[in-house]
Amino acid sequence: MASARKAVPRGASAHRVLVPRTQAVGLMRLAEEFIDAADSAARTGKTPNKVALYLYGHALELMIKAVLVCAGSDEKRLRRLGHDLSSAFRSARRQRGSLRVPLSSRDYALIGMLSPYYDAKDLEYLATGFRRYPLPKDLAELSRRLIDQLGPAVNAFVRRWLRARRSAVPV
Repeated sequence: MASARKAVPRGASAHRVLVPRTQAVGLMRLAEEFIDAADSAARTGKTPNKVALYLYGHALELMIKAVLVCAGSDEKRLRRLGHDLSSAFRSARRQRGSLRVPLSSRDYALIGMLSPYYDAKDLEYLATGFRRYPLPKDLAELSRRLIDQLGPAVNAFVRRWLRARRSAVPV
């Protein structure tokens, strides 16, 4: 006897695998460590400083993915975004909810300037030819400002989410 199964579209999983919202706090802590490492790398004064640029890029990726986790993004969606910083920040801007990413047009320009190099792994390997990288000091300022604004917001969001979840569980 055949069992009745609900049809699942080809390539889709039977259920969404949500990333636990508590992971957003860990992502923010890790982002801060990457910012600290990038600051140390940037102090060498080398130009272009691909190591510092990579570390700032990774910190930005972790921060924005923490915001998306708070918004309820599933693992598949986060993987689909990959390392494209511009797409990730655009996606976060479209999110409804309490976490807003406070960016100016200059911030979006910096992210747009870094994103193609970060996404293509250009900052991790030797690359030849002309490159126009953003200045590490500009990314440092953006990263610090975002971690200072988003860190407490993510922590507060996760605390509220945990409280609501605890009160919803029957005793």
